[in-house]
Order: sequence, then C-alpha cells, then structure tokens
Amino acid sequence: MEQIEEHYMIRRITAKDQTAIENMDTGLESDYIKMVFPWIVKEDVLYGAFIGETLVGLIGYHVFEGKFVVLGRLRVAVPYRKQGLAQFLMAKAFNEVKTNKDYRWVGLATQENNLAVHHIARHLNMSHVARFHACQLHEEGKKALEAWCRNEYEAQPKKAWTRLRRPEDKRALLQSLEGQATSLGMFPYQCYYPLPYDQELFSDAYLDQCEAWVSGEECILFNADTKGVDYLHLKYFGERLFEQPDIWSIVLDHAEKYNQTIWIDVNQTHYDLMPKEWFTVDEPWHLYGQYLKTEPHLTP
Repeated sequence: MEQIEEHYMIRRITAKDQTAIENMDTGLESDYIKMVFPWIVKEDVLYGAFIGETLVGLIGYHVFEGKFVVLGRLRVAVPYRKQGLAQFLMAKAFNEVKTNKDYRWVGLATQENNLAVHHIARHLNMSHVARFHACQLHEEGKKALEAWCRNEYEAQPKKAWTRLRRPEDKRALLQSLEGQATSLGMFPYQCYYPLPYDQELFSDAYLDQCEAWVSGEECILFNADTKGVDYLHLKYFGERLFEQPDIWSIVLDHAEKYNQTIWIDVNQTHYDLMPKEWFTVDEPWHLYGQYLKTEPHLTP
C-alpha cells in the first residue's frame, strides 16, 4: 500500500477534472460516469489517483439520509489494473467513512461476475447482506403484462386498494413489513442503491417521494427515480407479485402517465417464478455492508 501511495497522487476530484474523467481509459464502450459526471461530482465524494495529469483510478461514495454510505464509482484505467490500485482506493474510501461519527452503515453493491469487488468487500470485512435481481420491464413485456392484467380481471374481481398519503402512515407500514423484508434481505431505496432494511432510512422527505398502496395484508410502494432513464422503482415484499393484476394495474397506470420504465428488485424465488421474457435482467447483484455503530432497528 505504501508503494501505491508513492507511485500515485491521490486527491479529491472536482468539477475541474471533467476532461481527465472523459479521457480516462476505462475500457467501457459507454461509461455512465463520464455521461453524468457534472451531477455525480456535486452529489458524491470522489477521489482520483493520478500520474501527472492523467487520471488512472477513481473511487467515491454517496451518503443517504446523512448516515448510510455506499461505496462505488470504482474505476481503474486498463493499463493499471491488477496492481492493487482498486483495493487501495476502496480501502481509502472505506477508512475515511469509518472516521465519521455521523455515519451508521457502509456498504457496496456489485454484480455477481465482478469477482474483484467481491474479494475487496470480503477483504474489508463486510458482511454479505443480500443477493437479488434488478429487473426492468421492456416495451414488449409491458404489452404482455397489460394483456395478462386484462385476462386476469376476467377471471377474478378487482380488490379495493387504499392509498396512504401521510409519511407517518407509510413509515408504520414499512415498520410492519420487517418479517416480509427478510425474503429480499435489503431495502430497495433507489435503483442501483440497495440499503439495509433500517427504519432510520424512512425520513419524511423520502416517504413524501413514495406512493404507498395497501389492500388487506398486501402492499406496494414506488417512487420516481432517474438514472439516465426515468424509472418507476417498485418495492414489494410479499410472495404473490405475479398473481395480482391489481398491483400491476396501479403501477402500469402511473408509469404510463409519467412515461416511466418500471424497475423492480426481486429475490431468487420471485425471479424463478416471474415471466423473465418481459424484463431486461443483467447479472445478479450482491449487497455487502457493515454497521459502524449500533445494530439496526429493523433486522431482516
């Protein structure tokens, strides 16, 4: 590690580094960090490893609700890989986060085939929290889902659903789902950002962004999210997702109104049962993390 520090200049990334970001050889045909850098540099803490004026490594972290930190934005230029730089940068960000007494939890999410990041997470003594699939409903899938809803409505009556509007009612609902949340293992806070199922995430500001609907023991939550694409991020913790046209009717109507693509994170059980041909699904995701202070109020 000392040799790495001697070889590279490590410093905070600012908006003035946009050219260095754009010129970095990440080996990716389309790198979203380069496309949305002006937004990321305002929202995240970013560090770069430089040789002269050339950016060869990148790491960052984002803080949610002032307490939950997600490490990410990890990039190493192609010629400088397999030299320990990625692990060094991740450890630097991790150690910086641990020194902040306000932070409660730190973690990272990575896809199943990214073996290097799995190794780094274990090296940092993070616990494996959850494995899940991120699914986006594509246009042909949307048509098929709409047709399925119409057919199902002919076979079963519609149920009455009630919308919750007050943050305190939405919070009480989420607190009541502790047992059901175990099946997913995490809380799908945003697209690409799973977090531990912890009640300190459920601020009034966040809950104001979420719509919540209940019918008996069934419920759904969703919120608008933009990650290059406008998404409707659906959160469901029950066991009958693809047995209830009522749920999908509510979600499809909202997504159509605001021209959103539906995104849902599911566990392996739901994934095995779902009509996969309706969705775009990449490699499974894994969430790792570590509590820095006290235990969570809600433990999945």
